[in-house]
Amino acid sequence: VCGCDEYLLEKYPLSQYKYIRSCITVGRLPHLMLVSKDSLYSQLPASGFVTPSYSRRTPQPSPCPGGGDGSPPRSLWAFNTPLRVRLLSSLQIYVRTGIYHGGEPLCDNVNTQRVPCSNPRQHTRSHHRAGRGREWNEWLTYDIYLADLPRSARLCLSICSVKGRKGAIGGRQEEHCPLAWGNVNLFDYKDILVSGKVALSLWPVPHGLEDPLNPIGVAGSNPNKETPCVELEFSWFNQTVVFPDEQQIEEHANWAISRELGYNYCHGLSTLTGLRQQRFCGGCRAASLPLLQRSSLRALRTGEGLPLETQTLLCQHPRVSAQAAPVCQMELQRRGVPGSQHSWSAANDTNPHNPP
Repeated sequence: VCGCDEYLLEKYPLSQYKYIRSCITVGRLPHLMLVSKDSLYSQLPASGFVTPSYSRRTPQPSPCPGGGDGSPPRSLWAFNTPLRVRLLSSLQIYVRTGIYHGGEPLCDNVNTQRVPCSNPRQHTRSHHRAGRGREWNEWLTYDIYLADLPRSARLCLSICSVKGRKGAIGGRQEEHCPLAWGNVNLFDYKDILVSGKVALSLWPVPHGLEDPLNPIGVAGSNPNKETPCVELEFSWFNQTVVFPDEQQIEEHANWAISRELGYNYCHGLSTLTGLRQQRFCGGCRAASLPLLQRSSLRALRTGEGLPLETQTLLCQHPRVSAQAAPVCQMELQRRGVPGSQHSWSAANDTNPHNPP
């Protein structure tokens, strides 16, 4: 861009660049100049990024057989077990935990048992031996499977105190007060599922926080080590568990949508069967409408590549081949497009075997 330290380097249409769009908005002619990429890249300063020391450390050996021996990572979707986290110890009364994605809970919250603040671990062990309670060194199981975890899922927890107070009618009521909170991302920056023991230094409760958990708060330990600390243990696995990449997600989505709509899905190919794809493209050519180059169930379902207006026009156009009608009619009826059934009936009444 002339007069600015800005360059249009990526392979995108010019209309998608902010400078071009701003010129179009105000009706100004863009001023551009061709520059050699090699000369431009040679002027760039060297990158000052340094890999952190903790990332270069040798991974600690896993206590499970097969872990840390160079085995290839396993996909998250290969596990059919629920998410488990064992609470090892805490400094306060009881711990409330929950799995969140942003501000939305993914399952019901799970609480530990209530113990005195003096020595909760010793108290729970004595009660466990006496048959009056469970040991606080317990696993908390959530109503969500590992394969259903989204990429940005996090474990949210808080240490809460409970005290009884007299109710208006005379019954005993409980008042819960959060004392400290913390969040742990279930996947790190390498898309690896967290495992093993984690020490989490908690954060003080901000003023005005009504819910005991703070899912939109910062994730990670408090740098101030004087705050309460909770020791957690996540499930260990024989191999590194990674979140599926974009290609796996797209393949699974196409397969799921094809099953829902009753089509056959082939890996890497169109999700329409060959015969239906020929009929659909033939109808588009007969109607002189834009041809759907990538006939996929995702395009028919979401409108990507074939807008809903185009599908409606294709149904109502008098030159549409009747052989292509069933392909779009199923999707339009599913979307509840007004008048789609009538328009298809009128088109089919012309001559289904020899369309105009």
